[in-house]
Amino acid sequence: MKRLSLDLGDVVCPQPEAVYKANRHKSAIYLQTRKQRLLAQTPALNQQEKAQIQKIYEERDRRNQVAGRIMYHVDNITPLAKGGLHHPENLQLIRDS
Repeated sequence: MKRLSLDLGDVVCPQPEAVYKANRHKSAIYLQTRKQRLLAQTPALNQQEKAQIQKIYEERDRRNQVAGRIMYHVDNITPLAKGGLHHPENLQLIRDS
């Protein structure tokens, strides 16, 4: 049986920069999108509001420390995806079931 000859003389591989897509991992894309949304939906906060947010996160950390595992999370009452703001009035501590 005779082997077929294949001429690949005109075939050129593209440059890596032409086919590379940064952050193509789904979780990385999700986190990048969430971070951008968070920044876009964070109003200008005064020092008191920043302190309130810090206090909420510190309370979460304290409760998790007491529980001995990650049991509490900071959640947006109105989700960022639905137009909620990253503001102390829109944050709450929730406990996992």
